[in-house]
Amino acid sequence: MTYPVVADNGSWPGAPSSLALGPIGVAGGLRDRFIFNSLWECINASLGGLGWFNATRYDTPPGVRQNRPVTLTKEQVNWDVEIVPNTIAFAPEDVSDPGAWELGSDYRENRWGFYCTVIAESEPVSIQLAGDIRDILRGKLPEVGRGGGPFVDVFRWDAATPYKLTYLEIEHVAISRMPSYSQKWQRYMRDVRWEALDYYDSSEDSSDWAFSP
Repeated sequence: MTYPVVADNGSWPGAPSSLALGPIGVAGGLRDRFIFNSLWECINASLGGLGWFNATRYDTPPGVRQNRPVTLTKEQVNWDVEIVPNTIAFAPEDVSDPGAWELGSDYRENRWGFYCTVIAESEPVSIQLAGDIRDILRGKLPEVGRGGGPFVDVFRWDAATPYKLTYLEIEHVAISRMPSYSQKWQRYMRDVRWEALDYYDSSEDSSDWAFSP
């Protein structure tokens, strides 16, 4: 079988090859796991490209941004424990199935909610971190390889050489601010929430429509 050459609109810094190097049909919880990992890798690598993980970052002109390093985690916030400032918690929400992608089609439209909770050291850092995550997801930061629009590639991470399975379309990216807080470290907290749209048929799906976002 000849696998299709795929577009790279949904790539990010250091992402695996966008060439389909193996069978692309994956369904069930394994597909969900690859989606979760791909979104995290995209955000993690892109924030790294923007310098957020540096010990101290000064932009040009000097003094525009100065902050302690940022940490991105793959888990929900534990509200019973004080959280170190400049922590971002990445976690999934509910998955919904609105039905067939189009009339007469077997392709399903899965909508999966995700969010990043930003607990920052200051208001300016909170605003900028949340805005960077928003535009990473919307594909509006070409300087770090995220300039292809609101798409994120999904890779098969358990392969010896990870390869692209499909892509996600990102919709409804929104930033919300807590109207009140009970702990001092929650003062500069923001949530970035979005929906990831995944279209597919089944584990037998091997069409090439998904490779042209």
